[in-house]
Amino acid sequence: GSGSTSNLKIEGTTIPAGVYYYRVSVSTGCGLAGPQTFTLTVNALPTITLGSNPSVCQGATSANLTYSATTGTDYKINFDATAEGQGFVDVPYTTLPNSPIVITVPGAAAAGTYYATLQVKNTASGCESNVYNISVTVRALPTATLTATTPNVCYNGTATYSVELTGTPNWTLKYSDGTAEQTVT
Repeated sequence: GSGSTSNLKIEGTTIPAGVYYYRVSVSTGCGLAGPQTFTLTVNALPTITLGSNPSVCQGATSANLTYSATTGTDYKINFDATAEGQGFVDVPYTTLPNSPIVITVPGAAAAGTYYATLQVKNTASGCESNVYNISVTVRALPTATLTATTPNVCYNGTATYSVELTGTPNWTLKYSDGTAEQTVT
Protein backbone atom coordinates (compact mmCIF):
# COMPACT_ATOMS: atom_id res chain seq x y z
CA GLY A 1 0.00 0.00 0.00
CA SER A 2 0.92 3.59 -0.05
CA GLY A 3 2.67 5.11 2.92
CA SER A 4 1.96 8.40 4.53
CA THR A 5 3.98 10.69 6.72
CA SER A 6 2.69 12.39 9.84
CA ASN A 7 4.39 14.82 12.13
CA LEU A 8 4.19 14.40 15.86
CA LYS A 9 4.13 17.67 17.75
CA ILE A 10 4.52 17.76 21.51
CA GLU A 11 3.60 21.13 22.99
CA GLY A 12 2.24 22.77 26.06
CA THR A 13 5.06 21.62 28.31
CA THR A 14 8.12 23.60 29.26
CA ILE A 15 11.08 21.32 29.55
CA PRO A 16 14.14 22.39 31.54
CA ALA A 17 17.59 22.15 29.95
CA GLY A 18 18.88 18.60 29.79
CA VAL A 19 18.94 15.42 27.69
CA TYR A 20 15.72 13.45 27.30
CA TYR A 21 15.05 10.07 25.70
CA TYR A 22 11.74 9.33 23.97
CA ARG A 23 10.25 6.15 22.61
CA VAL A 24 7.47 6.16 20.05
CA SER A 25 5.42 3.15 18.96
CA VAL A 26 2.79 3.21 16.23
CA SER A 27 0.00 0.69 15.79
CA THR A 28 -2.49 0.45 12.99
CA GLY A 29 -5.01 -2.15 11.88
CA CYS A 30 -2.08 -3.91 10.20
CA GLY A 31 0.01 -4.39 13.30
CA LEU A 32 2.55 -2.63 15.44
CA ALA A 33 5.54 -0.82 14.00
CA GLY A 34 8.66 -1.44 16.05
CA PRO A 35 9.31 1.21 18.66
CA GLN A 36 11.55 4.05 17.62
CA THR A 37 13.68 5.92 20.14
CA PHE A 38 15.18 9.37 19.87
CA THR A 39 17.11 11.76 22.03
CA LEU A 40 16.08 15.36 22.60
CA THR A 41 18.64 17.80 23.95
CA VAL A 42 17.21 20.99 25.42
CA ASN A 43 19.93 23.65 25.60
CA ALA A 44 19.85 26.40 28.21
CA LEU A 45 19.64 29.95 26.88
CA PRO A 46 22.98 31.75 27.09
CA THR A 47 23.31 34.50 29.68
CA ILE A 48 25.57 37.43 30.46
CA THR A 49 25.99 39.56 33.57
CA LEU A 50 26.37 43.18 32.49
CA GLY A 51 28.09 45.93 34.46
CA SER A 52 26.83 49.50 34.71
CA ASN A 53 25.68 51.28 31.58
CA PRO A 54 28.54 53.45 30.30
CA SER A 55 28.64 57.23 30.41
CA VAL A 56 31.04 59.34 28.31
CA CYS A 57 31.70 63.00 27.61
CA GLN A 58 30.45 64.58 24.40
CA GLY A 59 32.99 64.05 21.62
CA ALA A 60 34.13 60.63 22.89
CA THR A 61 34.14 57.93 20.23
CA SER A 62 33.84 54.83 22.39
CA ALA A 63 32.24 53.60 25.61
CA ASN A 64 33.09 50.46 27.59
CA LEU A 65 30.33 48.10 28.70
CA THR A 66 31.81 45.67 31.21
CA TYR A 67 30.47 42.17 31.71
CA SER A 68 31.17 38.93 33.55
CA ALA A 69 29.82 35.41 33.78
CA THR A 70 28.66 34.76 30.24
CA THR A 71 27.67 31.51 28.57
CA GLY A 72 27.51 33.18 25.16
CA THR A 73 30.20 33.22 22.50
CA ASP A 74 28.86 36.02 20.29
CA TYR A 75 26.92 39.25 20.91
CA LYS A 76 24.82 41.74 18.98
CA ILE A 77 23.55 45.23 19.78
CA ASN A 78 20.42 46.81 18.30
CA PHE A 79 20.10 50.57 18.88
CA ASP A 80 16.70 52.28 18.86
CA ALA A 81 15.72 54.82 16.19
CA THR A 82 16.73 57.85 18.31
CA ALA A 83 20.24 56.47 18.82
CA GLU A 84 20.54 55.56 15.15
CA GLY A 85 19.43 59.12 14.29
CA GLN A 86 22.48 60.35 16.20
CA GLY A 87 24.78 57.98 14.29
CA PHE A 88 24.91 54.88 16.52
CA VAL A 89 25.20 51.75 14.36
CA ASP A 90 23.78 48.30 15.14
CA VAL A 91 26.34 45.54 15.73
CA PRO A 92 25.46 42.20 14.07
CA TYR A 93 26.50 39.01 15.84
CA THR A 94 30.24 39.10 16.35
CA THR A 95 32.66 37.27 18.63
CA LEU A 96 32.33 38.36 22.24
CA PRO A 97 35.65 39.95 23.30
CA ASN A 98 37.11 39.75 26.77
CA SER A 99 35.38 42.35 28.96
CA PRO A 100 34.66 45.15 28.18
CA ILE A 101 32.52 45.33 25.06
CA VAL A 102 33.68 48.51 23.31
CA ILE A 103 30.69 50.41 21.93
CA THR A 104 31.37 52.89 19.13
CA VAL A 105 29.95 56.32 19.99
CA PRO A 106 29.43 58.91 17.23
CA GLY A 107 31.73 61.84 18.01
CA ALA A 108 29.01 64.31 17.02
CA ALA A 109 26.24 62.74 19.13
CA ALA A 110 24.25 65.28 21.13
CA ALA A 111 24.19 65.03 24.91
CA GLY A 112 21.57 62.51 26.04
CA THR A 113 20.94 58.89 26.89
CA TYR A 114 20.72 56.44 24.01
CA TYR A 115 19.06 53.04 24.30
CA ALA A 116 19.75 49.65 22.76
CA THR A 117 19.27 45.96 23.35
CA LEU A 118 22.01 43.38 23.63
CA GLN A 119 21.80 39.64 23.09
CA VAL A 120 24.37 36.88 23.37
CA LYS A 121 24.39 33.67 21.37
CA ASN A 122 26.01 30.31 21.94
CA THR A 123 27.31 29.31 18.52
CA ALA A 124 27.59 25.63 19.49
CA SER A 125 23.88 25.31 20.30
CA GLY A 126 22.59 28.15 18.13
CA CYS A 127 20.56 29.44 21.11
CA GLU A 128 20.10 33.17 21.71
CA SER A 129 19.71 34.81 25.10
CA ASN A 130 16.83 36.89 26.27
CA VAL A 131 17.11 40.60 25.45
CA TYR A 132 19.14 42.81 27.80
CA ASN A 133 18.34 46.55 27.82
CA ILE A 134 21.42 48.78 27.78
CA SER A 135 22.09 52.50 27.39
CA VAL A 136 24.96 54.87 26.65
CA THR A 137 24.83 58.33 28.21
CA VAL A 138 26.63 61.16 26.42
CA ARG A 139 27.28 63.97 28.91
CA ALA A 140 27.41 67.60 27.76
CA LEU A 141 30.80 69.28 27.83
CA PRO A 142 31.10 71.84 30.62
CA THR A 143 31.09 75.56 29.96
CA ALA A 144 31.94 78.43 32.26
CA THR A 145 30.71 82.01 31.84
CA LEU A 146 32.59 84.56 33.93
CA THR A 147 30.83 87.83 34.75
CA ALA A 148 32.43 90.74 36.58
CA THR A 149 29.91 92.33 38.94
CA THR A 150 32.40 95.06 39.90
CA PRO A 151 35.02 95.19 37.14
CA ASN A 152 36.61 98.43 38.39
CA VAL A 153 37.70 98.84 42.00
CA CYS A 154 39.98 101.14 43.96
CA TYR A 155 43.30 99.98 45.39
CA ASN A 156 42.69 97.48 48.25
CA GLY A 157 39.08 97.17 47.08
CA THR A 158 37.23 93.93 46.39
CA ALA A 159 36.30 92.79 42.93
CA THR A 160 33.30 90.51 42.59
CA TYR A 161 32.95 87.95 39.85
CA SER A 162 30.39 85.25 39.26
CA VAL A 163 30.80 82.04 37.33
CA GLU A 164 27.92 80.23 35.67
CA LEU A 165 28.71 76.56 35.01
CA THR A 166 26.83 74.23 32.69
CA GLY A 167 27.31 70.57 31.90
CA THR A 168 27.26 67.58 34.18
CA PRO A 169 28.34 68.29 37.79
CA ASN A 170 30.57 67.88 39.82
CA TRP A 171 32.81 70.71 38.68
CA THR A 172 36.30 71.70 39.68
CA LEU A 173 37.01 75.38 39.12
CA LYS A 174 40.61 76.61 39.03
CA TYR A 175 41.57 80.26 39.01
CA SER A 176 44.72 82.25 39.50
CA ASP A 177 45.33 85.66 41.03
CA GLY A 178 48.63 85.87 39.16
CA THR A 179 50.71 84.42 41.98
CA ALA A 180 49.04 81.12 42.88
CA GLU A 181 46.41 78.84 41.41
CA GLN A 182 43.31 78.24 43.54
CA THR A 183 40.94 75.26 43.25
CA VAL A 184 37.26 75.29 44.16
CA THR A 185 35.12 72.15 43.98
